[in-house]
Order: sequence, then C-alpha cells, then structure tokens
Amino acid sequence: MAPKQVIVSSGRPQKGFLSAAYDEITHPENATIVRSLLVFGAGVAFLHSSLSELLLPPPFRVGQAAHHSPSEKMNSTLACDAMFLGSSLMDTCIILRQ
Repeated sequence: MAPKQVIVSSGRPQKGFLSAAYDEITHPENATIVRSLLVFGAGVAFLHSSLSELLLPPPFRVGQAAHHSPSEKMNSTLACDAMFLGSSLMDTCIILRQ
C-alpha cells in the first residue's frame, strides 16, 4: 500500500486578489505613484466635465477694439501678435486690427 501524502501548508493563509491589491496600494513605498495617478485622474475628470469651460478666455467681439483709445488698441494689437493658438483666433486678431 502507498504511503499517504500529507500536504503541509505554510503558517500563513494565502491572500485574495483584492486584499493583496489593497496592501500594495496602501504600502508607503507606492504612495507617490498612487498619489500621482489620483491627481492625473482628477485632472482628466475636471477637463472632461463642464467646469473646464471656466478655463476658456472671454470671447472677442469684432467692434470692441474701435471704442478704445489708440494706446489700448495698440496693446490689443500686441496681444494679438503674441497669441499663436490657432487660425480662428489669429483671424479674429486680424479683424480687430482693421
């Protein structure tokens, strides 16, 4: 007759997937990585939400520059020269100059 096999386990039971993942996330060695992922996720969520419209500049009006003094018009022209964000904004600046 064959001898019976006895399975000896270590004194510590094996952890499940969720408890192992939680232990790794809360480990102090991984704190900077977890923090940076949370900040990145919060930034993506903010930019995807309707609150991101607060970051947009106020809209330009075509007739707005004609009512200012010449020095203010010069400042707005210089501001248009400094902007290089896209063709539609540059077209608006060209209209303001005229």
